[in-house]
Amino acid sequence: EGRDLTLFKGPRGSYPFIAMVKTVMEKGGGYVDYYWQWKDTPQRVVPKISYVKGFLPWQWILGTGLYTDDVRIEIETILADLSVISIIILVVMMVISFYLTAQTFRIEQDRAASVAKLEKSENMHRRFIDDAPIGMFTLNLKGEITYINKKLETIMGKRAKNLIGKPFRPFIHPDDIRLVDHRMMLRIQGNPIEEPFEIRILNRSGKTLWVRGNSESIYKQAKGSRELVGIQSFV
Repeated sequence: EGRDLTLFKGPRGSYPFIAMVKTVMEKGGGYVDYYWQWKDTPQRVVPKISYVKGFLPWQWILGTGLYTDDVRIEIETILADLSVISIIILVVMMVISFYLTAQTFRIEQDRAASVAKLEKSENMHRRFIDDAPIGMFTLNLKGEITYINKKLETIMGKRAKNLIGKPFRPFIHPDDIRLVDHRMMLRIQGNPIEEPFEIRILNRSGKTLWVRGNSESIYKQAKGSRELVGIQSFV
């Protein structure tokens, strides 16, 4: 206190106070880098940075400084904390990702099991229908055959592959076509139909066969309502 430090020489041979005066005179204020002893340890010289500003009313230069090692340590601490936080976030994300993957795998397994169970049930149902002791066939709304089981193949004397996609009317006796068309129209219109029915059909050799059967409507669920898509008959 009370000393003139203008020509004070720093530990590395620089003149920090002259540099501070020069900064104030040229810019009115700014940062000055220099070397200084570490606190109360003269043997240790470290970099330091100060901000100085001129106060014209008193012709003073005011300044404050800090050791760059403190800044470096603080930055390293912040980076270390950020690294820990990043690792924690990464671990949490990995746990969530693993959980979601496990859930997806389990759901996929359940779906595959459900599909396999459904396919097994459908195959059993189809085998039951295919091997049933009565004839069974289905028609779309165009009157085309969409399915025929083995028993009806035997009755008709024709293979299913030669009947699928073909209209059913050519296999109906001419005297019964009007009755069959009327019944199908009633079915499409949703009107009640008397069951069972008896009609004559023509087999592969053109022989007339009397058959007795029942028919049902085939519906598909569509947006909360039922849509008629075909007819199935058992003869």
